[in-house]
Amino acid sequence: KEYVSSRGVEECGSAPDDFYLVEVTLNNAFDDDAGLLAVRAWHGWPENMENGRLVDWPLGAAGIIPASEVPEDDWASVSENMWEVDQLPQRVAAIETLLQTKAPSWAEDKPLVILVHCSAGCDRTGEVIGAFRMTYFNNPQITATDMYALDVEECTRAPNYYS
Repeated sequence: KEYVSSRGVEECGSAPDDFYLVEVTLNNAFDDDAGLLAVRAWHGWPENMENGRLVDWPLGAAGIIPASEVPEDDWASVSENMWEVDQLPQRVAAIETLLQTKAPSWAEDKPLVILVHCSAGCDRTGEVIGAFRMTYFNNPQITATDMYALDVEECTRAPNYYS
């Protein structure tokens, strides 16, 4: 919760003192087995149940095979099929549903915070949050090129995703 609060202040200027956390992890056992196990363990402790819940969405090949390792001749095929493998449209819609869902009755007085992350917070997270922003914010000034540039700025490298 300390991390989420500090990021809230950093990004928005403020953060609630207490909140109900829905943590969406995009990690998979191929890239961060120890981190994934730690997140699952934390959410499994009974004393943490009132603080939030875990949504475990390991992304498919986008999180396993770096785009730089895909032969250029295969880029079009990979990017066309990645949406189905990663279920990106369904997951973006599910995040919107989470935002519209009330917290459990014992936590309804707390604001809802959704944290979406992977290991580094750049590639898979950038793909999911970028797709969410482009789908639900309906801002014609935000383009895929803008999202790519923001990802490069925040991660200090080119993103490693396909969609």
